[in-house]
Amino acid sequence: MRNQDISEDNIIHSTSSHQVQYRLPFELFNDQFRQTVYEISRMPIIDGYLLGGEVSLASALVRRCGYSLRTARRHIRRLEQSGLIISTPRLNLDGMKGTKLYRRLFD
Repeated sequence: MRNQDISEDNIIHSTSSHQVQYRLPFELFNDQFRQTVYEISRMPIIDGYLLGGEVSLASALVRRCGYSLRTARRHIRRLEQSGLIISTPRLNLDGMKGTKLYRRLFD
């Protein structure tokens, strides 16, 4: 096989697709991830943050959905990467990193 010449026209046409506001993760069509999005949409927002920062989001998902902690953290990371939630680190009384506070950008 030969390498094909790539012209600038081909590159421009392939990269000029519509830009979307959120990059949705591939797990969106998976029932498990859909349940995560649904549960997060039902969580109370206190002072602008999910669950008011009282409980970690991952442990709340473990309780509500029955996931392992690893799966819950992976789903949270996917939501952060797609821009559906934003995390803000919170410091403990010792000045160490504590629970992250999350803001939901969807209803």
